[in-house]
Amino acid sequence: METKLPDAEAAAVEAVAKLVGDPGRPLHLRVLGARTLSRWGAVNDALEKLASDPRTSTALRSALTSE
Repeated sequence: METKLPDAEAAAVEAVAKLVGDPGRPLHLRVLGARTLSRWGAVNDALEKLASDPRTSTALRSALTSE
């Protein structure tokens, strides 16, 4: 179930997207952030590219492509 986030929350989306895209962060936090972005319908092009990269962990790829 996708929940639309108000435009005023763009800074929150940006912060979570940075967390997800940072390979230095713990994987469980990145996966949680990716699931949140997916629910918000806020997976951007860079994260879609990350989701299609076979070097990305299976859990993170799955979280980025889940609905």
